[in-house]
Amino acid sequence: MRYFLLLLVLLGFISPAKAQSSKAEKAIECSAFYLIATAAYVDIKDATNAFMSIQRMFDGVFSANEKQRTNRVITNGMISKKKSEKQMELAEKYDRDPKSVYAIEMQCNAWREKLAPYVINSLGKKPNRKKIQSVFLSAPNIPTMPSSSDPRWPSSKMLVDQSFTAWDKTGRMTKEKFKKKLKDSLKNSSKERGEIDGRVLSCVDMKYTTGSGWKQINFEWVFDGGYTYEWSISKTLPLKIIKTKVYKYISTPTEITIKGYSKNIRTYIDRKTLELFRTFNGKTNRAGKCQVSTPEALENELNAKIRTIKRKMKDNKL
Repeated sequence: MRYFLLLLVLLGFISPAKAQSSKAEKAIECSAFYLIATAAYVDIKDATNAFMSIQRMFDGVFSANEKQRTNRVITNGMISKKKSEKQMELAEKYDRDPKSVYAIEMQCNAWREKLAPYVINSLGKKPNRKKIQSVFLSAPNIPTMPSSSDPRWPSSKMLVDQSFTAWDKTGRMTKEKFKKKLKDSLKNSSKERGEIDGRVLSCVDMKYTTGSGWKQINFEWVFDGGYTYEWSISKTLPLKIIKTKVYKYISTPTEITIKGYSKNIRTYIDRKTLELFRTFNGKTNRAGKCQVSTPEALENELNAKIRTIKRKMKDNKL
């Protein structure tokens, strides 16, 4: 019996759950590496877009197999967290033995060469969610490691080394680290006061944008000592206030103008009416309303909005 089980293992007859786990783990590892690689080519748009497309492809394989294995929906947040974990695992491997990461990239590249044409040809035009799940679930298996005589090894070494060198300059930043940094920044800036003429001037710009995956509920401009602060409530991150110092402003007796917000759009506040305006191509539109308040009142107002948004999200009304 023992020899029979050994034979099954040698022949590759492993359980579907284990196969899916292995496939998902490898896919997210590959995606994590190509996310690291973007650090070396951040200024080259075509290269960045190519690495993003490769990541989406591997993310699709991970999501489909992990969903099948665990019988639960795999969210973008779960993918992001797993990818960040894999990035740090790759960092440890590279520090111990760079050759191990060269090998990982070589195998990922060999898999990419099989996956890309398969996914493009199989998905077709405007595939639905069920079709996408099916395609990624049936994706080609992980290929064997390329032989040591493969002429691509030097190119892989160069790509990996350049990627980690560039990533090191960012402090080996991951998306999860970035989220934590934003949260810590919020905590550290909680005692800051945005005042103008001894008072807080906050301008609510009510808009809901979904571009580039960033879902912003609204934001408020707060002015203090020549700088403009942006208080954002984001749906992408855990629903909290995010406060960042963003642009300078120029204050005159008649208006307050935000500098550097846009090359083509002039954003300013009429001091008399406290209305927020934007001028674009010679056309001026009212963009929001400002109010004089206190720092505490502003923060209470934003927290009240967060509670309302959470309630609407819970009731599926947002």
